[in-house]
Amino acid sequence: MTASSRGLAVGDLWNDGRISAVITNLNAVPSLVVNSGTQLQPLDCHSHRRYKIDRDGIGARISVKVGARTLVDEVRSGSSYNSSSDMRVHFGLGSSTRSTPYRFAGPMGSPNVLTT
Repeated sequence: MTASSRGLAVGDLWNDGRISAVITNLNAVPSLVVNSGTQLQPLDCHSHRRYKIDRDGIGARISVKVGARTLVDEVRSGSSYNSSSDMRVHFGLGSSTRSTPYRFAGPMGSPNVLTT
């Protein structure tokens, strides 16, 4: 596919744990790139809905322990020109069935230890 594209937004469009992409094209309809691979068991953290730090939780840091590994990500916004991706933080658990308690640190550094 050849097109002049201007923006990219990624996210879990159907809430099934698979990340897909929408590409905005110049003078053409948007392109949808669907992730049709095997679904793993993701952990989906809705930090901006669970905690009263700010409206969207932008800048919050989330740590998840899966087996012996600790995975870390931040809530972010404004990831592409003229588009915005899903602000939910996704962690792939792979073959694990669950994660252990995780840390949530708000933008101002207020840490909380939580259970899933």
